[in-house]
Amino acid sequence: MKTGIYCIENKINDKKYIGQSVNIEKRKQKHFSNLKRNCHENGHLQNAYNKYGKDAFEFKILEYCKKDILTKREQYFVDLHTPEILYNLRLECVDSNLGMKHSEESKQKIRATLIGHLVSKETREKMSKSKSGKNNYRYGKIGKNNPGFNKKKKGASSKYYGVCYSSNRKKWLASFPHNGKHIFIGRFDFEIKAAKAYDNYVTKHNLTDRKLNFI
Repeated sequence: MKTGIYCIENKINDKKYIGQSVNIEKRKQKHFSNLKRNCHENGHLQNAYNKYGKDAFEFKILEYCKKDILTKREQYFVDLHTPEILYNLRLECVDSNLGMKHSEESKQKIRATLIGHLVSKETREKMSKSKSGKNNYRYGKIGKNNPGFNKKKKGASSKYYGVCYSSNRKKWLASFPHNGKHIFIGRFDFEIKAAKAYDNYVTKHNLTDRKLNFI
């Protein structure tokens, strides 16, 4: 078990995600497992993975170091890069996410990244109308007419739609891919709460092509 600083680098555009771990190999496996299952907690990185594919990313060890200086060394490597080429959601490194406070500007950027840009009520109604019935290019292919649409993946960590378990954070994640983006809703202590949060999001945003867990 080796402790140190690592990065996940996009070989196509050179953007990087920099992190720390007391067990680098285990952390590497967890990153790529979540990315493959489309439930990574970092929306920037997940979107890029979905766009470029697994082969575009390379895991690199930047430095081995002692546990008590992990955060200091992670901050050093983050500071070597401009924010534009980092997938990291924050630039101030901490030992843990617990108790971490974002600036208002930072929260707005993260919120925009995770849920995509918001549209007016009028625009949503037009979008909904254009996607309904025969106007939908997937008409005749959605729901029961398409046995593979919106089905749970074999071996999924949750029985609910839009929910997966993060063993790293020991939380249930509510998230799903939509129109080329990864929509992250939140982390929850209980699986059913994550499922309800997913349903609430789908209903609120009138995503008629998504199945609900509860009717």
